[in-house]
Amino acid sequence: MWRLFKIIGSILKGLLWLTVVLLVACMAVLYLLERGLPAPLLHRLESALSNEDRFVRIERATFSLKRGVQLHRVKAFPKRVAGQALVSVDEITVDLALSPGLDASKRIRGVTLKQVVLPDLPPEQEESQELPELPVLAPFPLRVKQADILGIKADYLTATVATSAMRVDVTEVVVYLPNPSFKLKVDGQVTIDLQAQRVYGRAQGQAFPDNLMPLFRILKARGAIEQISCFTEIKRPVDAHYTFDVDTETTDFAMRLDLDVGPCAYRTVPIAFARGTLGIYGTNIYTSVVIDPLSAQTADGAPIQGRLAYIEEVEGLKVEADTTMHIPPLFTIINILNEGELDCIRCARPPTLSARGIVALSTTESTVTNQLSGKVSFPAGSILNFEARETTGDFTLAGYQARFSNVRGTSPSGGAITGEVTFDFPDYAATATVFNAALDMRNVALEEISQAFNVTNDRAGQVSGKIQLNGPLDERTIEHLAGEGHVTIRNGVIHRMKIFAGLTDYLTRTVPGISSLVDQSSGSMDFTIRDGVLHTDNLLLEGNIFSISGKGTYNIATDKLDFTVRANIFKQKTIAGRISRLITLPFTRLLLEFKVFGELENPDWSYVSIIEKITEGLAKPEQADAPKTETP
Repeated sequence: MWRLFKIIGSILKGLLWLTVVLLVACMAVLYLLERGLPAPLLHRLESALSNEDRFVRIERATFSLKRGVQLHRVKAFPKRVAGQALVSVDEITVDLALSPGLDASKRIRGVTLKQVVLPDLPPEQEESQELPELPVLAPFPLRVKQADILGIKADYLTATVATSAMRVDVTEVVVYLPNPSFKLKVDGQVTIDLQAQRVYGRAQGQAFPDNLMPLFRILKARGAIEQISCFTEIKRPVDAHYTFDVDTETTDFAMRLDLDVGPCAYRTVPIAFARGTLGIYGTNIYTSVVIDPLSAQTADGAPIQGRLAYIEEVEGLKVEADTTMHIPPLFTIINILNEGELDCIRCARPPTLSARGIVALSTTESTVTNQLSGKVSFPAGSILNFEARETTGDFTLAGYQARFSNVRGTSPSGGAITGEVTFDFPDYAATATVFNAALDMRNVALEEISQAFNVTNDRAGQVSGKIQLNGPLDERTIEHLAGEGHVTIRNGVIHRMKIFAGLTDYLTRTVPGISSLVDQSSGSMDFTIRDGVLHTDNLLLEGNIFSISGKGTYNIATDKLDFTVRANIFKQKTIAGRISRLITLPFTRLLLEFKVFGELENPDWSYVSIIEKITEGLAKPEQADAPKTETP
């Protein structure tokens, strides 16, 4: 009997284990089994997600104990308007808790979205819609894989979402932005307050300008787009801290973006770093953009401090800046300079400049013109090859003309230089900038003036005078140079300058011992310049015994002289000089007249002989009596 009971017990035990195994197998099948939702239930779900402004289409919906509810290829379309989907999601997975008796607010254990695309903001409604109360949901994790929200792309996003009747809190947000070289991560939080009709939040992390541009386009922040687009060659991600507050009823918004940009270029000017707070403020009328404070440094160490404000009404940029940047890159940043222009301004040390005013944005049809003014100080440098130290002046930019007025400086030798220089820019065209310089010099070393014109001179002397020059700033500046002026020289050793050494040597050979009497130490000249050719009729160099007068031209571009020079006894402006000139005029015209031609640094002096003068004198009457013939 006991044996029978034992056999029966073994059978029951086996049946029990079989039952357990079968129950586990059934539960596993149910867990893994994925069933599609019936069409009526799917349509009810589409209707529940749709409203009077949009309708929702779901290609397929499934349910399993393992995966929960899955919606495949979900799209929302606007009603009454034909066009692309307002939003599309390739897959929505809702992980549900099915435990009996569990509070409804805790049923959602997590939501996962794949391939989310929101191409644009939904169209504005004619009237504001009354929002229904939201279902109350306990915090649950949200995961998004591959998203394109209003042009802002993300590889992966995680967050914690919680809702109340009139509020949505999205916290612990972490976004990974796409980039092949850097792991770009942004974290923050967003709050949607339906009762207060506000959306506000914050974010911080690293990104490139291209990652942020779609945001500014959404906000129609044209000024921000204009300025950020100027940054190129960014070597590393931009550190940013971002806060925003949007009034959903009035569409007014305010946002602050603290930026820290590393090595880059701004309109081709190398920048070591740029830091500032970008404020964007919008209403239903216009959007303003303010960068305040702004702190930057160029690659060569020049600091820039100031404030920028974009004024949408006039599409201009209000500037308040102080910098020690060199003038050419500064004008490049302002965007009124063609590359390579203003190379005529050179600074041994960076100048100090302060400017206030408005700059018209070149890429827009601005209703304002450039209007900047300020002060500029050059510790040391040159303008148009004229060396100067401790130079100060007023700076104005009006339209497309930059003017340096009330310029006061000191030459290296201690001479005084005053005047003004203007630059007329070509209105962003391909033509060259034109300069106009009016300079007044007092006791400037002759050697320094010579260097300005690339003439070798190591002789003493001081130059005073007024010079006006103008022409284009391009490769043909000299060929188109124009101007006029008057200069005087005193306390010089002019007779030993290379240009006059030929005359001195000739007189020494002709009259032994006369070299000690050739001591021209002062001079004067009125001149004009046309198309790069200098002309004078009253060149005068004077010494105690001899004076030298002349007239002719000098082609600056080709370095060619063509002068007639005459040596006279005594200074011409003295009584003795005048008497001597009357007595010796025939003699000097016959014996001491020369032609000077060739290069300025090494000219040829050709003596005009008596026979040449007589021949020239006899030829003139014949030419005068010759019959005139008409040209057919």
